[in-house]
Amino acid sequence: MKITIKKILFFLVFMFVLISCTSCDSKNIGYYPRISRTDLKKVECITFSVDGIQYNYQSNDNETFPKISAQIEAMLRSGKFDISGLFTGKVKMPCTDEAVNDNKAAVDIWFEIFIDNGSYKKIFFTMNSNDTQSIWIYATSTDSYSDGKFLKHYSCDCKELLTLLDSYNAE
Repeated sequence: MKITIKKILFFLVFMFVLISCTSCDSKNIGYYPRISRTDLKKVECITFSVDGIQYNYQSNDNETFPKISAQIEAMLRSGKFDISGLFTGKVKMPCTDEAVNDNKAAVDIWFEIFIDNGSYKKIFFTMNSNDTQSIWIYATSTDSYSDGKFLKHYSCDCKELLTLLDSYNAE
């Protein structure tokens, strides 16, 4: 009886440690890697679309670029680790240039971000109008998304970024 209780306690402690470690804020914990803070600081260009109108901002645009960049970084940094990602198989969506182009045509809000000398050369993601949502990112270290992979930022707080995008929608 004591051995069974010890095994159960050991298992519970092990699970607690495992869950605690996976909750840490690190760029490559778990199944889905994340965009690192250092990569987000190296953004050189942000292109996005709101309701079919495309906007493009370079890092040297001192008025608008810092606001958009900071809101995207805050949104992605607010994402939580998805423990269920450890137990699921690979993503069944294609990570190709065609899939990115199809998504650009099919959704109201999308972002394409170009990073200078980071782990990824460019990333692409779509959004909807929910205040909290999971962000699936197409990421590549080359010019083609076909060479890339998916990253997931689970349960991101998108409220501030959506508020900023509403100002573009009102123009």
